[in-house]
Amino acid sequence: MLVQTAVLRVPDTQVTCRQDALRGPGFALSRIASQGLVTDWGAMSRLVAYIGRQTRSQLSIVLAGRGYVGGRGGVTLLAEGDVVTLDQRRHDDEGYAGSPCEVLVIEWDEGGPFGARHDGPPHLARIGRADVAHLRALTARLGTTPGASWLGELLASLRALGLGAPRHPDWSPEVPARTAAMYRAIGETRTLLPARPSITELADALGVSERHVRRGFDELVAGYGLSSTSWRDLLSDMRLSWAHQLLSIPALPVRRVAALSGFRSSVALVHAFSTRGAGTPGQTARDHVQRWG
Repeated sequence: MLVQTAVLRVPDTQVTCRQDALRGPGFALSRIASQGLVTDWGAMSRLVAYIGRQTRSQLSIVLAGRGYVGGRGGVTLLAEGDVVTLDQRRHDDEGYAGSPCEVLVIEWDEGGPFGARHDGPPHLARIGRADVAHLRALTARLGTTPGASWLGELLASLRALGLGAPRHPDWSPEVPARTAAMYRAIGETRTLLPARPSITELADALGVSERHVRRGFDELVAGYGLSSTSWRDLLSDMRLSWAHQLLSIPALPVRRVAALSGFRSSVALVHAFSTRGAGTPGQTARDHVQRWG
């Protein structure tokens, strides 16, 4: 299966965001651990294109910090130990924050390794402190334990908690080396956003042509459910999603947000927000304060 790690830091601060991801045919899993940031996919959905394309079932487990889920029935606040099962086709809002904040997010297709599709409104459950501690210890090994072995442990833990996952999942841990390298390099690209990475630099890092990069990207979309439509689309979403998170840092100037997320100026960042119909960066920063305090 595919494995990816990205660690983003804000220089001269304690703000960090680490994302470890596993991906295989029919499913994707992410562990997001942050300090001093808000990750608000609901608010971000107007800005980041891939969010609106998601159609899978999703399980989110709050391992540290706080969050919310908002559907047609109103907003529910979340705390450590809360578990939410979502139908992404409904596009219910969801967000997380805290210092620290940690959330495990699993999405899957019907018949994937995590069982049947979830249809309808969000379903909430809760696990105890000991179970949270067990899952945190398990997620701490994500990226250092072989992916197939780690996933097997997670599935066993979810079954023990009554959170689904069939005993004999049908997935293939074997993937072409070039596809695995491509996915891993995409994660590394996230850490290079201030330098405004290009597809040429990605191709050079992989030792292939730009044509091979585009072909590899198409393989990720077709075979592994990547919801961006092209390398350019993915890079744009990465820059805008990181900018949205950075705007949750109190008193961080917009010009610095622009530089850290790979925009040439604050004017370029404002234009990018406007083009997506997402208001202004300044308004986004104020919205973060209003929602998260």
